[in-house]
Amino acid sequence: MVQMLAIGLGVTVGGGLVTLFTARIGEAGPAFRLAVVVVSMITLLSALVFRRLDVGELGKGRRAASVSARTP
Repeated sequence: MVQMLAIGLGVTVGGGLVTLFTARIGEAGPAFRLAVVVVSMITLLSALVFRRLDVGELGKGRRAASVSARTP
């Protein structure tokens, strides 16, 4: 569900950037390439943010939630 939302948001941002860059540049080809570069940079920046997450801490939360769900 979240993945579909992220894809839709990426398409929306990309389409807006193509429209914006086409208005400034005057041609759709270079504007499309520039929009792909910008959306790729946004993806890389978000990957850097998620890289900071500690996998060990994320696992602790799941185990604690599953243990508490089993305990009456």
